[in-house]
Amino acid sequence: MSKDDVVKKSAELLRQGATMLSLTCPICGSPLFKLKNGDIVCPIHGKVIIARDEREVKEKLSVNIYDSIIEIAYKRLKELSKKVIDSEDMENESKIADLLYKWMNIIEKAKRLKEEQSKQI
Repeated sequence: MSKDDVVKKSAELLRQGATMLSLTCPICGSPLFKLKNGDIVCPIHGKVIIARDEREVKEKLSVNIYDSIIEIAYKRLKELSKKVIDSEDMENESKIADLLYKWMNIIEKAKRLKEEQSKQI
């Protein structure tokens, strides 16, 4: 990514309401930005996890894993929902409905675990 691209991306983050922090990316040295949702991002590398020690790194990574699981599950739900709409086979719809139910349970459990982990931090 060129220097101009970094400046453009940084300007876009500011236009979107992000706040430039006094911290820099540990990888590239670019200024970090705090998004409205609380995420800290580098204009080059995306989401960055800031931690004071190894224990905090492990805690934050585990919460991040739950976010990834939830994101994947939502994508699968969307894909399966489209299949139900397109399907004309009742037996196939039943199988898809079972999968939808399983993915919804995964989301529920991941959210619960994430919440429990966040309380421990």
